[in-house]
Amino acid sequence: MAEPPAKRARRVDSSAMWDMDDRGSRSPGTTDDVKHPAATKDTAPGRGTGEKIDEIGAGLGIAAIGTGIEIVTEETVIGMGAMQEFVTGVSAVKDTLTDEEVILPRATDIATDPVHRFGTALETGRRQDGAHGVTAETTAETNEIDRTEDMDMDLDDAAGGDDIEELMRRSMGFSKFRSTKNTKVPGNNAYGVRKEKKTEYRGGIIGCCSAYYLTRHPSFDPSRHSVTLIEASDIAGGASGKAGGLLALWAYPSNIVPLSYKLHAELAKEHNGKDRWGYREVGCAQLVARGRPLGEKKDGESAGGSLSLQKRSAAAMGKLKTARAPQELDWVEPELIRGYESMSDPGETAQVHPYLFTTSIAKLAEEKGAKVILGSVSDIDYKGNGVKSVTYTEKETGQAQTIPATDVVVAAGPWTSSIMPEAPISAMRAHSVVIRPTRPASAHTLFTNIEIPANFDPSVKSRPTVASPEIYARPDDTVYACGEGDQVVPLPSTTADVEVDQQRCQDIINQVGSISDALRDGEVTARQACYLPNVSSSRGGPLVGHTGTKGLYLAAGHTCWGIQNAPGTGKLISEFVFDGRAKSANIGSLDPRNFL
Repeated sequence: MAEPPAKRARRVDSSAMWDMDDRGSRSPGTTDDVKHPAATKDTAPGRGTGEKIDEIGAGLGIAAIGTGIEIVTEETVIGMGAMQEFVTGVSAVKDTLTDEEVILPRATDIATDPVHRFGTALETGRRQDGAHGVTAETTAETNEIDRTEDMDMDLDDAAGGDDIEELMRRSMGFSKFRSTKNTKVPGNNAYGVRKEKKTEYRGGIIGCCSAYYLTRHPSFDPSRHSVTLIEASDIAGGASGKAGGLLALWAYPSNIVPLSYKLHAELAKEHNGKDRWGYREVGCAQLVARGRPLGEKKDGESAGGSLSLQKRSAAAMGKLKTARAPQELDWVEPELIRGYESMSDPGETAQVHPYLFTTSIAKLAEEKGAKVILGSVSDIDYKGNGVKSVTYTEKETGQAQTIPATDVVVAAGPWTSSIMPEAPISAMRAHSVVIRPTRPASAHTLFTNIEIPANFDPSVKSRPTVASPEIYARPDDTVYACGEGDQVVPLPSTTADVEVDQQRCQDIINQVGSISDALRDGEVTARQACYLPNVSSSRGGPLVGHTGTKGLYLAAGHTCWGIQNAPGTGKLISEFVFDGRAKSANIGSLDPRNFL
């Protein structure tokens, strides 16, 4: 059997990140001590002195009016939910805030390459602490950053030596797995819900989570602070709405994952995430299978097209047992399974529906006072001693508007380099499909290696190969599947302009259908594409924190783990804005100043 793409091997090898020690942090200093390379016209057009920025597809900044907190977001598209790109800004009321300097955080943690393509935010790219006090009380704090310990992991050699397991190891490039202890925690007490506003929500998950946690921070006072989310196109219109929505304790980077995974559980408990956005625990495994040619008849199919119930027979169930696959996975043809190996213990993987999660979090942020604006940011003014304002063009009227701001958070995903040219973030396109199977699929997410036989499609001559689609069964009786990423088509101006390659979508449909009759005969409800942000640096990503310019923060480069790491990122951004430092996790290694 042909070897699978190297990317799959990297997915497994990425577990090595758990062994990396935190790097030493730099000594504290004020924001004036840090010079941001983009603060000049020469290095960053449109940023250092209020120059104009080319308007792009998603919201771009967070600004504050007079005294308030505003968030601007930009968004990108990736097959499962909408990827977000946007800027968030926080400003405090004029007469009540000070511009005192604060201690800046240090670099410490190391991130690694992505583990999968779309899984968590079908954001198939690579991935994303700075400080600016909002009040005299918060800026005066000088306590050291609280440190979040990496979770203990057990490294076990893959057991056994039988043919199935050997085949799996060879085909998937792994021989070891790391797992974590179950860290599920109870949710917080529910917040009071305000009367729902009739608003069309737009933005990406990083910006929406930033707005959510800013409005939930203990120091947030709606009478003194305002939070504004500026989004150029649609909420969840990019990867944040088209991702797979996988949550995993084995994701990366290890300094954010445990925090964010825990926050996902708390959000679901507090806001009924099970019903609102499909939160649930799932089984997650590597699957090796033999694909059937498109023209090959399914087992038990007669000339009249009728099917037997063989797949539910004792013999079929016996084949699942032989492959060590759970019996409820009978929606994958048992006789085609060559190997199955779980990737995590119970409680270590879960999922959400990206679009429903992103739009729900946006609504919850608005219920606590956040304001959503549809418009394209054209200018961030940070003349003098820090951020002054954000200028944007209204989507509906085309008129330019300027919002005073004390803090701005840029969360533009793959569009980040359009805003901050020095940011090492590139874009990768990812395709995905959604299928309604002919019968219910169990709660499993599968990272597959499918042997594609020669002449798989009778109409096209081809050689044997290996395909690696990811398959996620969802609680709404649909199945999401995504394929490899590509950079064939450059990043468009907006999520609305993303080009969908119908043949790439059909390839995914054919591949998953070659091992599952339920998917082969199911109804295809969506063929889509989006762009993921990759961090083009050996340091990894994402980039989260202060940029070196007072009041300007960056939260971008989350790759395929945007949905997974969004709550943690949002909470940390709220701490930077109100506390002047990251308190919930040690994320010095993600400091944007290490990259810019």
